[in-house]
Amino acid sequence: MKGKFIFSCLLLIIIILSCSKSPTTGGDGGSSGGSSSVSSTIPNVSSPIGDGNWVNAICYSGYRLGQAPWGPYPSEAEIYADLIILTNQWKYIRMYDTGIHCERTLKVIHENNLPLKVYMGIAVGYPASSWENRRRYATNYPAECAASDTNQITNFFRLYNMYSNHMIAVSVGNECLVDWSDHQVPGPILVSYINWLKASNINIPVTVDEDIGWWALDNNYDFNGEYHSEIANACDFVAIHVYPLKIQTVGINPTPTIENALNDTIRQYNMVRTKLPEKNVVIGEGGWATGGTFFQTLEGQPNEYYQKIYYEQIIPWASNNNILFFFR
Repeated sequence: MKGKFIFSCLLLIIIILSCSKSPTTGGDGGSSGGSSSVSSTIPNVSSPIGDGNWVNAICYSGYRLGQAPWGPYPSEAEIYADLIILTNQWKYIRMYDTGIHCERTLKVIHENNLPLKVYMGIAVGYPASSWENRRRYATNYPAECAASDTNQITNFFRLYNMYSNHMIAVSVGNECLVDWSDHQVPGPILVSYINWLKASNINIPVTVDEDIGWWALDNNYDFNGEYHSEIANACDFVAIHVYPLKIQTVGINPTPTIENALNDTIRQYNMVRTKLPEKNVVIGEGGWATGGTFFQTLEGQPNEYYQKIYYEQIIPWASNNNILFFFR
């Protein structure tokens, strides 16, 4: 599994739960720490996935130092410790594959009757390719990837049969359509996976999680773009990834700052709502980085303090506009 998926939410949780009071919000959401003038938001097309009510949501990955998606894995006791913390503030969690960590998480939720629902993920396109060989087409899709994809999907069906009452939706593929992905899945193959899931007896919506640039077909994110309409039509809702600090690196905003973060998020969300006006939009990933080499050019911006400000801006906005937002 790609390194970016190895994500521990414990530090984020401590930072957020240390807030002494709820953020002060304006009419469209946003705290007093950010933009003074908040952009208008295009209304979502329907109620959020799940029970139809907006709830606080977060991406969850419980790997500790020395653990990884290919093993060793967090124990049930470690997962339980995480989830007890999460239940203080979050109701939905997102996971990225159907492996051992996910199965243990579902088991812990079920056996302890925890008030959490899971946005399931099916990891397709693995093993990853080198950068030079990342471009994949239906005619050269690696057989080992197809076998791994099939295993992930069939394992999802097994978990669904055991724990369906703890699931709200399933995403087949995570950032596997864009040009820069090292685990690309060709559009026609991804559509076949979506249709496979929808033709089964599952009773939860199906989608694909993808970068904002691909869903909006903006900034030359055109790899697999010819399948955009087919994929969008196959999905029950659209799941986008929005990182206002990251957009500097793709040229959308040359100088992202925390002061612009909320409006940049709204602008990106509106781009997809305009492109796909009939689709319910969920923000499957969004957040503010606290560090990392990817953001080294943005001196002074990646830090925990700004992450806290962004969280205090974005959650009231998402709640007020009925937009499910999985914070990461």
